[in-house]
Amino acid sequence: MKKNIFITGIIIISVIFISGNKTLINKNEFKYKINDSAEITIKENFSEKTQIPCYYSNMIIPACNTGECKLIHITIYWDAFGNYLKYAVPSKTPLTKYNHKKFKKSEYVKLHKILNDPKSKYKNFTIDKLTEKQAQNKYKTDGNTGATLKLFYDAERIKGAVKTTHTLWHVVNGNINEILKNKTKKQHPELLAKTNIFDTKPDKQTLKKLENKISENNPDSSILICNYFLKNNIKSGKANKFLKQFNFIQKQK
Repeated sequence: MKKNIFITGIIIISVIFISGNKTLINKNEFKYKINDSAEITIKENFSEKTQIPCYYSNMIIPACNTGECKLIHITIYWDAFGNYLKYAVPSKTPLTKYNHKKFKKSEYVKLHKILNDPKSKYKNFTIDKLTEKQAQNKYKTDGNTGATLKLFYDAERIKGAVKTTHTLWHVVNGNINEILKNKTKKQHPELLAKTNIFDTKPDKQTLKKLENKISENNPDSSILICNYFLKNNIKSGKANKFLKQFNFIQKQK
């Protein structure tokens, strides 16, 4: 029974957050302050069929607080429980690194993996503690300020994009998770009790069934499964292959 609930949860959530699904209709939106100078609008959508909400925000935010960084143009998606799902970047405004170099395809994948880690080292410092040397990938402790920034393992860093990564990580993994979860809890208390897959620990047989569902033909349910594997440190060659091929760049008409 628990196996069925787990897999059903993936199917339900993946259906409701497909961005191109015409059955999704906007219900309401609200403002969320990500820092002292920046605010985003988070919109709630729900499926006419399931009446289950999902959330997203089209945002243009600064990558740093000095005014020198290029703006980040990005859409971030959360599920009904406040879990990060994915992001999309407009093709005309790709993400950039130090000296405005464009992200490589592999770096978009690495960013997705970092955003999926709520325990990342990005949690433990504020962006104003980053010196320019550290931002440029020279990750040594700043002796002048006494900051203990022993940043990062290779899996946690994108060379030349620490400020961009830090900013997005705190947007994705900040107070917004609990806010969205409480919002859903108020409207759909039965949903949180049954289908939050990230609170479920399936056995090896169920994990294998999930891995077999990863397919380019089902990108939204597949990335949700990949997220589950990432958050639980479950190794999967099929999930890694899928993420390498996943397109985080949104084509503009």
